[in-house]
Amino acid sequence: METELLNNQDIIKQLNKHIEQDFDAINAYDTAIERLNDQQCIVNLSNFKADHQREVQDLSDYVMSLQGKPAQSAKPTKMQQKVRIGY
Repeated sequence: METELLNNQDIIKQLNKHIEQDFDAINAYDTAIERLNDQQCIVNLSNFKADHQREVQDLSDYVMSLQGKPAQSAKPTKMQQKVRIGY
């Protein structure tokens, strides 16, 4: 039982990394969409963004089925951390 629990924790950790990456992609698509004027590009990027949103939902559901707590946002990158603190 303890081994199963450790394995679930490892799985949850890896799934949460993927969820964080999907949130990062969603944020990138939002930024790009805000700056575009070409409607077809906006539609295409919106579809890609929706794929990531579905993946966040699916992976989050799986994390919860393993009794874990799914990631709620992307982790800031080192560059984003530097920008936030003014380097």
